Parts: sequence; structure tokens; C-alpha cells
Amino acid sequence: MHDMNILDIPGTDGEYHKEVRPEGEIRIAGDTTRTPGTPSFDDVKVGDALPVHHTRLSRGDLVNYAGVAGDANPIHWDEQIAKLAGLPDVIAHGMLTMGLGAG
Repeated sequence: MHDMNILDIPGTDGEYHKEVRPEGEIRIAGDTTRTPGTPSFDDVKVGDALPVHHTRLSRGDLVNYAGVAGDANPIHWDEQIAKLAGLPDVIAHGMLTMGLGAG
């Protein structure tokens, strides 16, 4: 078992080789990169304006997150249910928004 090519890729040794990017670099869509810009608490003082961060999520992203998070509340993916609950549209999960806001 230990000598098996677990990836079953002809011409390879079957070992997993992780691609390591330069330190501090994040790969984003379109093969572009950026340096993380989330300031630390030591760099921010009361009254400082933080940069705006936009993230575009598809309905599929919200459904996938609901499945992974184990929270199938339809306000996160069904527009009609969200409106019945008094919301203007579907809303992202709280932990998803916190994760995205963290950087």
C-alpha cells in the first residue's frame, strides 16, 4: 500500500507536491495576486477609516456555505423566504461575513 501511486497519474511518483507561493502573497481570480492588507490592532487607532473590501458571492456560494456550515436556513439562499422574513433579499451567513471581513 505504501508504494502505490495514490494519485494514479502516469509518469509521476504519486507523491503530493504542494505549490508554495511567496510569503505574504494571496492568489485571487484571474491568476493575479495581492499582498494581504488587513491591518493589525496595533496599526489602527480610534477614528481611523479602514479600506472597503468587496466580495461578490453567487447564490451557489451561499448554498454551498449553508451545506458546509450545517445551516440550511432558507433566508440565506431563497429570496422569497428571505422577503417573508422581512429581509430585502437573501443574506449571507454571519460567520461567512466575519470570515470575509477578516481578510
